[in-house]
Amino acid sequence: GSVDGGMTEEAWRKVLPRSVDHRTVGTEGPVMNQAQVGCCSAFSLAGALNNAIRRQSKSDAISPMHIWSHYFTPGMSSASTKNQGRPLAVLALWPYAESSVRAQLRYLADQGELPAGVSW
Repeated sequence: GSVDGGMTEEAWRKVLPRSVDHRTVGTEGPVMNQAQVGCCSAFSLAGALNNAIRRQSKSDAISPMHIWSHYFTPGMSSASTKNQGRPLAVLALWPYAESSVRAQLRYLADQGELPAGVSW
């Protein structure tokens, strides 16, 4: 049966490579570590954007801190919606620091402004 786009799984297997290693073709951005902070959606979006940047033969890297600062809530839907159409800082200008994220969460919790779904 059809899996996607009218193509069967067998047809996709003939078209797609068995594996892809972005490191070997230079489209992988820098390795980043979010540590114990729940902002994986920001890191995921930064990784996808960094891949797109590498495909344009550029070496900039997007700052997951800047992405995260726009939404503060776990979840890809919120992260992408609240960042859509907004400029993003590069990693060199806004490096990730676990302590900064924890400080932002603590401040929001103290102000009673921690978004729904975020625990501190």
